[in-house]
Amino acid sequence: MVDVLKRGNELRPMKFREFTGVKKYLGRVVEDANNDGPQAIMRHGEVIAVILSMTEYRDLLATRGWAADDDVQSKLRQA
Repeated sequence: MVDVLKRGNELRPMKFREFTGVKKYLGRVVEDANNDGPQAIMRHGEVIAVILSMTEYRDLLATRGWAADDDVQSKLRQA
């Protein structure tokens, strides 16, 4: 399970929260995602969703292009 997300040059720990608390405090969870890093939403001990800041979401989308590249995939398999 991924419990950190790289943002720029820093690794940001993912916080895990129970779904019932998220429903009650969604505004705070979104603010924490923006300020502190990804927020994993759990139900019955299983991660069911992750809330990311827009910056982290854009960074994630930016990696999709090079990660899908055949040359990059070949080099990753050889590493």
